[in-house]
Amino acid sequence: QAAGDSVPPGPFGPGSAMPRPGGGAPSDSFAVKASVTALRYCTEDSAQFPKMVAEVWFRTAEDAERVGFRPLS
Repeated sequence: QAAGDSVPPGPFGPGSAMPRPGGGAPSDSFAVKASVTALRYCTEDSAQFPKMVAEVWFRTAEDAERVGFRPLS
């Protein structure tokens, strides 16, 4: 965890966190939205990013892939 980052650990271990109420990122260091039901994620440069409702956030795509998530196509 980054210094000063008080985000509680998420359900998928280090690099994951639950969204804020309303689905927002838990902190600026989380940039990957993911769907738990579909096991898919998207990054900020994805066209689907604004539309996707985050069920969990990851710091990086690598954090998401490490626990079995795949890119949203």
